[in-house]
Amino acid sequence: MKNLEELKTIKQAIEAELMKRSGVTGVDIGPKYVNGEKTDEIVIRVYVAEKKGVSKYDAIPREIQGIKTDVIEAKFESSVLEVASQLPQLGKADLNSCNPLVGGISIGPGRTMNRRLYFGTLGAIVEDNNPPYNLYALSNFHVLCAGNTSKLKNEIVQPSLLDGGEYPADTFGAVLRSSFGGKVDCAIASIRNRSAAAVIQNIGNIRGTRKATLQMPVCKQGRSSGLTYGIVDGINATVKISYGGVIGDRILTDQIAIVPDPKKNAVWSEAGDSGSAIAYIENNRIYVVGLHVSGNSQGTRATANPIRAVESALNVSVATSG
Repeated sequence: MKNLEELKTIKQAIEAELMKRSGVTGVDIGPKYVNGEKTDEIVIRVYVAEKKGVSKYDAIPREIQGIKTDVIEAKFESSVLEVASQLPQLGKADLNSCNPLVGGISIGPGRTMNRRLYFGTLGAIVEDNNPPYNLYALSNFHVLCAGNTSKLKNEIVQPSLLDGGEYPADTFGAVLRSSFGGKVDCAIASIRNRSAAAVIQNIGNIRGTRKATLQMPVCKQGRSSGLTYGIVDGINATVKISYGGVIGDRILTDQIAIVPDPKKNAVWSEAGDSGSAIAYIENNRIYVVGLHVSGNSQGTRATANPIRAVESALNVSVATSG
């Protein structure tokens, strides 16, 4: 039986060819499912938009270099909420203006883009790696920049415009840095006129970061779904994400795949949860492992950036308490 590193090497060698096949939306490494039940066997998994008959050229082989495969039906969409006009508040968003700013709360640009409102979740407070070591608010590129690939310095409000925030009264900062492509979809905003704390709402004080591993139990506080619990179901994932608008479809690599913990909740994420910090709790200490990016429409499968790739891309470190 091949070890995990050997599986990664084989998967990396074949994934580009697999991603070209009709209907394929991702490739990762994780447990094989049989009749909907998770097994202990770790395989190369191929995500498809729809399980249906395909030509022999697009069919997924049962084995690749002696490694079994699994085919999972899932389409991934960015988990930002985008609406055409002001609507009643949706989901479980906190309508309050928060001071200090913490992870898990509603945020969004202070202006519309293409006559549409964008909003998501503040994931965590991060610290600049360079003097004077300022604190910033971390979320996704597609939340803070609102699909604005020209990277204008969007001003950010909390709560979001949809959740009762007003511009400019509820502005707390502006986009400073962003990174989109490769392993990450992330951005940071400055913080002014408010304080900040290394806390995730309803989870607790952040003590550091960790690398996500298969079967790791995780949780997050999202703008729309609130506090939910999940399990790291796949690693080393290459996924095609539908962003819509001017961005369209993009492929991110080395992602974390997450499913709900069935003992605690049926849904892991909803639209509006983009930017949530993925947390792992060990000995009552909270560690950030990822940054939520996308999910399927049922909220039962999702993807996240590895947090250390995010830190590297933005030259920041997740702020810690104490």
